[in-house]
Amino acid sequence: MRTALIAVLAAVIVHVAVADNRAPFTDAGSCGQKVSWVFYQRNGTLRAYGNGPLEFCVGVNKSQVEYLLIDRGVTSVGPASFKGYYNLKRLSISNSVTAISGNAFDGCSNLTSVTIPDSVKIIGTKAFSSCSELRSVTIGESVSTIGDNAFDHCYNLKNVRIPDSVQLIGDLAFSHCGNLTSVTFGKSVTSIGIGAFEYTALVSLMIPGGVKTISKEAFSHCSRLESAIIAKSVTSIGVHGFMNCPLLSSVIYYGDHDANKDYYVFTDCLKLDFVCVPSTYADRYFCGMKVEKSCNP
Repeated sequence: MRTALIAVLAAVIVHVAVADNRAPFTDAGSCGQKVSWVFYQRNGTLRAYGNGPLEFCVGVNKSQVEYLLIDRGVTSVGPASFKGYYNLKRLSISNSVTAISGNAFDGCSNLTSVTIPDSVKIIGTKAFSSCSELRSVTIGESVSTIGDNAFDHCYNLKNVRIPDSVQLIGDLAFSHCGNLTSVTFGKSVTSIGIGAFEYTALVSLMIPGGVKTISKEAFSHCSRLESAIIAKSVTSIGVHGFMNCPLLSSVIYYGDHDANKDYYVFTDCLKLDFVCVPSTYADRYFCGMKVEKSCNP
């Protein structure tokens, strides 16, 4: 009798341990021609599997999905595939995915962290827009383009590391990320888009060599920004590039010529009296600001 009881208890323990992985699915359907989905109601898991591009998953009750697993074999996440999955909290993307399309996870307001695998090359327009609880994002080492509005209105995102593979940061890419205090740029970035970091909480900024263009309003309305170092490679800064940064008091530019003769790059930066430039600097002003050579950047 005792032996039988022990056997029953052992079976129960094993069943509990593997239940989440072996529980029968409660619903199923397709995400296009080559990818299917199954949903496990017991733990709120949606699994997408197959070989090819993932498109919109027909028939999913998005309000029930808390965990999304995109299995190996899926090659891309299609436009608006999981837009508005507002109860999604966890996301796992396999390293077979090479592209995350526009609006793919737009409005997933309870998603807290994202790891984009090294296989992904493109993050599309508004891919993670309005993921208001997103606090951590790891961008894979093969991403070359961060699309327009890709992470805009991710209010709780605190820091971002742009890997060396990224060349283009799109317009409004991190706009209105109100708690974003730190961004580290990789060595391959050449262009920072219009309003890319406007209305963020950046405190200091270092634009590395390789960047050629800072588009208009790229760092406007950064109310906590105190200092900026701009590499020699930057040859163009758009109008209102740093507009209304009231705490900005130190700007160092390592180039030899003006990056914009427009007087409105530093509009309403009331604490900024001059821009520190090297002794070889050839112009009288930098983006409409007086220059100072004695500071020897």
